[in-house]
Amino acid sequence: MKQYETGKIKNVALIGHPGSGKTSLAEAMLFNSKTTGRLGSVNDGTTVSDFDQEEIKRKISIRTSVLPFEYNGYKVNLIDTPGFPDFVGDAVSGLYAADCAIFLACAVSGLGVGAQEFWRMAEADNLPRIIFINKLDKERADFYKTFDILKETFGKDVVPVHLPIGQESGFSGIVDILNKKAYKFENGMAVEIPIPEDMKEKTEKYRDILIEEVVEIDEALLAKFMNNEEITDEQVQEAFQKSVDHKQIYPVLCGSSVKNIGITLLMDAMEHWLPGADERALKGIDGTERKASKDDALSAYVFLTAVEPHVGELSYVRIFSGTLNHSSSVLNSSKNAQERVGQIFYMRGKNREETMSAVAGDIVALPKMKNTATGDTLCDPAKKIIYERIKYPEPVLSISVKPKSKADQEKMGLALNALMHEDMTFMVSHNTETKETIISGMGDVHLDVMMERQKRRYGVEIEAGAPRIAYRETIKGKAKSQGKYKKQSGGRGQYGDCWLEIEPLSRGRGFEFVDKIVGGVIPKNYIPAIEKGIRETMSGGVIAGYPVMDVKVTLYDGSYHEVDSSDMAFKIAGSMGFKKAFSEARPVILEPIMNLDITVPDDCVGDIVSDLNKRRGKILGMDPAANKHQTIRASVPSSEISKYASDLRSISRGRGSFTARFSHYEEATGKTQSDLVGKHEQLKAAGQLQDRTL
Repeated sequence: MKQYETGKIKNVALIGHPGSGKTSLAEAMLFNSKTTGRLGSVNDGTTVSDFDQEEIKRKISIRTSVLPFEYNGYKVNLIDTPGFPDFVGDAVSGLYAADCAIFLACAVSGLGVGAQEFWRMAEADNLPRIIFINKLDKERADFYKTFDILKETFGKDVVPVHLPIGQESGFSGIVDILNKKAYKFENGMAVEIPIPEDMKEKTEKYRDILIEEVVEIDEALLAKFMNNEEITDEQVQEAFQKSVDHKQIYPVLCGSSVKNIGITLLMDAMEHWLPGADERALKGIDGTERKASKDDALSAYVFLTAVEPHVGELSYVRIFSGTLNHSSSVLNSSKNAQERVGQIFYMRGKNREETMSAVAGDIVALPKMKNTATGDTLCDPAKKIIYERIKYPEPVLSISVKPKSKADQEKMGLALNALMHEDMTFMVSHNTETKETIISGMGDVHLDVMMERQKRRYGVEIEAGAPRIAYRETIKGKAKSQGKYKKQSGGRGQYGDCWLEIEPLSRGRGFEFVDKIVGGVIPKNYIPAIEKGIRETMSGGVIAGYPVMDVKVTLYDGSYHEVDSSDMAFKIAGSMGFKKAFSEARPVILEPIMNLDITVPDDCVGDIVSDLNKRRGKILGMDPAANKHQTIRASVPSSEISKYASDLRSISRGRGSFTARFSHYEEATGKTQSDLVGKHEQLKAAGQLQDRTL
């Protein structure tokens, strides 16, 4: 592939809900640009973009793919992003590398799960957009219904440019109302035809809508319009293009990616309306700005990391300024580490083409970078700059994992860390309290894919389960008890005797130990052993095996034996006394309460509140959010939200998001307490509990 000037490079992201046809659209563009010789299919796993085994198996995009092609003197880096919400992290990465976007909507299902979130993401990145209504050849496809949904959802700036000729299986062409032309399609190529008679009235109606929107934005045209002066087609087209570039209008085009109808018109629109890479300039975190020019100092950003068979790790890089050369030294300014650039690849799906250099605006992949990861900035060592890191959504679902065999324990840790390096929304942690390895991601499918990837790449099979809830034990009353340990075995015996009083502390106070021994009834050197025995017992719980919290213990009496007393004897005595007193002080189990901030569209608020009530949630308040959304603040028991990510997605049709953080502990329900105590007693009877004081 020849090297293009920055102004002749366009970086275009394909975004939209699952099933809207992004990957099929990419296939049609590659075919029409003569980059490929056939149209690949998602159904038979032959697309250029979806080449991963899991993508072929599930028939969904999981990773962001870069698909460059040449068209009418331009190089287009098409960035095919996943639509499934579980893989939104890759979509976020892809949007960072793009300068504009094509938003897909399905003519059959309208705006599916996650569509509004993808639009919001593009809006947050300030990207010009073209909307493409796809699948007009399918049964029950309805362009006009879908257009109304788009306009209602995204506002009056959504403006029609294309209308379909025919519908469902009879869909055969496009009317371009901006240019007042009609086309049929032969092998993907547009052939101009007269506007059908039965389309002329509708064409005029929607052209009036388009012109009214354009003149509202352009003051000169608005004055002409108000004075009934003539507005030429050229003036309308010029104002329209400017409005798209300034994000004042979002044109709606249509077609069928599978039938290759309307795709070349979309490609022409990309050429004329969407900005080139030379129009983007970024500032570093210190305010330093670089021009999108090959003549400025080198600066680039690693927006994606992938592992490819037979290649290893690839760092996908968007070059913002300067020229990246083969065999050059660059600075990883994020880590202040030198990197050697060996090979430079243009990637098209899994296929790669080596190049000796790449200029500002282009996207390349660098293999085997030693110190570089997603989010790092690469630059000229003499002109340092650091770009702000991408902000990824926090993981919303966690499960506990363990290897199927002990031999895989170490391999599992290495494999999980490698996967975490590749996917910025996948996290691995270790819960020291429950001794569990926890993996967290964006949903069930995301975590399932990561476990399959671990098995396939690293040969490690793991078992998954729900993480243990971090319950706690405490008391509601006071009690006194003696802990006496006496053992005689023929030689030196064991003797320890202490009297304890326990009482509750206010929530969050933890543990307090008070020594009130007077007169030396227990020598001072044995008192730390008593406290140690109490603390160890607290860590393992008394009634259900959960750590004890918010308890005050007072040591006020006891006795000792000059020969048989020892630290071990008093440690056991302290444990025995604590267990007995705790059991008599009205013990209860506490459950963790999480604070949730749930952001959903206004029309979902009632359903969300109803669902939270079923989860024993308490509504703390509501705050208005952008774009007709509300943020609901609530406190909910941790045990009630283990699957909340999936449930929220279902209730809100993918339009909701939430964050969760620990708040406090509250007394669990009677049923929860009896179930946990019963389970603990069963384990004790089966001999599966270990006495921590021995």
